[in-house]
Amino acid sequence: MNKIFKWLSWILMILGVAGVVWGFATGWPADTNDPTGQTLVNMLLRYGYFLLVAAVVILVVLTLVITGINNPKNLVKAGIFVAGVAAIVFVAYLFASGAPALNVKEADMPSAIALKWIDTLLLMSYILAAAAFCAIIFGAIRASITNK
Repeated sequence: MNKIFKWLSWILMILGVAGVVWGFATGWPADTNDPTGQTLVNMLLRYGYFLLVAAVVILVVLTLVITGINNPKNLVKAGIFVAGVAAIVFVAYLFASGAPALNVKEADMPSAIALKWIDTLLLMSYILAAAAFCAIIFGAIRASITNK
């Protein structure tokens, strides 16, 4: 197990160094054609998205592999969890309106697809915040009943 994390940390470090080298090779520190630095911001955002997706994929794959090796019966629980997350995303996507943003110039308006996903993420955060609130209340009630 320790070997896996050691190799994974080396792979992620190599990816990080490769990203920095790629950035310097493409001229990220001083782009004279872009005095506002928007090119640098966009590139760093894309790199951040890549790291986020890589972390989630690595987390899910490692969890499934380790769970499958240690206790194959727990894979069913993991599958139910993944299905639950997919259901929350699906419900949030169905209810997302994708309405245009208020007080935004037409030139700065995100695309319709981006607006739909922004609404989806907002609805997902509302659903998860409500679930967390209910879990806290339920846990407090349960603890007070069992501690009598």
